[in-house]
Amino acid sequence: YLNKWGYDYDYYYYSSAWSVANGPCNQDGECISSPNFPNPYFGLQSCDIRVHEAMGPISVEAFDTESSFDILFVNGLGYHGLHTPHGVTPTTHITWTSDYIINGQGWKICATPPTAHAGPTWAVVDGPCTQDGACISSPNFPG
Repeated sequence: YLNKWGYDYDYYYYSSAWSVANGPCNQDGECISSPNFPNPYFGLQSCDIRVHEAMGPISVEAFDTESSFDILFVNGLGYHGLHTPHGVTPTTHITWTSDYIINGQGWKICATPPTAHAGPTWAVVDGPCTQDGACISSPNFPG
């Protein structure tokens, strides 16, 4: 959100594209892991991971959870067992929850930079506007 001076608070406050908002998950630079990783996580745990800005797809370094019960939610979809969110670009906050029976080895996911988009391409097809590479200017600009 913007602070009272019009600056994006999230951009200036956080140095990472995401961070652990609450819970026992661990963050090391651009990577976040389940509690106790690389050892098995414990039961009845949950974490919230806040996605601060546009980021690229998730890179999964390890992922092993109890299928159907210990779930990492990315963009509202649940990932569990050996089904990973590798390559998924998060657009909303991420949550982790484990039940109390069987615990897996856990997971470690890392943020990657957003991929560059070619962007829209355009051309002046009619009228007095001028084009310089990807820029189009009105007549007589800068006048």
